[in-house]
Amino acid sequence: DGIYIHAIFLKLEDMGHEASVEWINPKGLRQSAYSHRFKDANYHAWFNLKLNPAFGGRFLKAIDPSAGMDGFIGRWSVRFYLDGKLIADKSFYTAC
Repeated sequence: DGIYIHAIFLKLEDMGHEASVEWINPKGLRQSAYSHRFKDANYHAWFNLKLNPAFGGRFLKAIDPSAGMDGFIGRWSVRFYLDGKLIADKSFYTAC
């Protein structure tokens, strides 16, 4: 019920850093954003997007796994930043 990103940073300067992601939904709107602050030169970060169905979909999910998921179906983008600079912009497609 979610999408995950695992980022590995190696050999960064030993100072404060911020890794962040923006999840862009199929309508082109920012669904959510998260960030991690860290000081290590080597760091692992996990980011996730929860695919929560609409209220009625939770009850129907046992019968129809795609119930309430209409807003999540389509082409998504995720933008990944390190210290405010865009370092990756990837797309993926979700279908139920």
